[in-house]
Amino acid sequence: MGVTAREWISSVEIDPAIGREWPTYAVVLVAADGLRPELLGEVTDRLVTAADASVADEDPDVIDPHVGLWREAFRGFGVAPRVARSSVDALVRRSAGGKGLPRLGTLVDLYNAVSVIHRVPIGGEDLAKYVGSARLVRETGSEAFHTTADG
Repeated sequence: MGVTAREWISSVEIDPAIGREWPTYAVVLVAADGLRPELLGEVTDRLVTAADASVADEDPDVIDPHVGLWREAFRGFGVAPRVARSSVDALVRRSAGGKGLPRLGTLVDLYNAVSVIHRVPIGGEDLAKYVGSARLVRETGSEAFHTTADG
């Protein structure tokens, strides 16, 4: 099975400099063992429908005030919104105007819907495939970036 949710949460590292530079920023971590996506389909569908309804009448070129705060946060650490967007910014823009959220899989759909409904960036990881501890640090630009693209 690898690392448990409790072990993963207890190993997360957050650089104290993050809190000094952004004192009102809060990190919330949730980890769970034994999730069974096949049992979450109905609630996920309801949440996706609610998320889609929450942005159906929005113009993707008009910035939601709460999403705008995330844009300002990205600018605060030197990233222009056209270069990289927070996940919630990208999801709201992508699904606004009745286009709807992309459907990627039960768990991803679930947290994407919650992200759009509450206008906060949310991400997820498969702890069985996660290597090492999660770390939140300000990047220097010299870090390796590993993806699962192309295997």
